[in-house]
Amino acid sequence: MQDYWERREEMWDDYFAAGDAIRERYASELEDLRQDDLAYEDEMEYRQKVKDSGFDSPEEYEAYWKHCLEAAEREHG
Repeated sequence: MQDYWERREEMWDDYFAAGDAIRERYASELEDLRQDDLAYEDEMEYRQKVKDSGFDSPEEYEAYWKHCLEAAEREHG
């Protein structure tokens, strides 16, 4: 059977473990948000480059490059 001090130590361990779990969860969520922001910034940068290249949409841009690659493969393949 546990004495008073052992129970007290166990209670403190549980208390601090719960705090650690909360901090870890929030740190993980914060990292997820940072990664989402980076992905969003990359997407917006890509879309701006597509627009600056004179295309109306990323799909149009990618279709153009697909056509160019297929033509090059036919010529040199």
